[in-house]
Amino acid sequence: DSPLRYLRLTDRHKDVNYEINLMNAVVSDMRKRGYLLTRDKHVEGKEKFIPPPSVKICLSAGFSDSEIDHFTRALVETLK
Repeated sequence: DSPLRYLRLTDRHKDVNYEINLMNAVVSDMRKRGYLLTRDKHVEGKEKFIPPPSVKICLSAGFSDSEIDHFTRALVETLK
């Protein structure tokens, strides 16, 4: 499996800007918690298919179970 995961909404919103702002808020809140996430960005008009807005999460095999658990709890709190 790839260490890269994409977090996106399961139910699409009519307004893509709403989704973009929501993903930006997730990135911002996680940064305040000490985690660096990034938004997946694409160039309209230069790509054939633009996927839904998402946040990229990259995990490392070097992370301990405790570190992954702490990250997961922070992400769940952010998403609430």
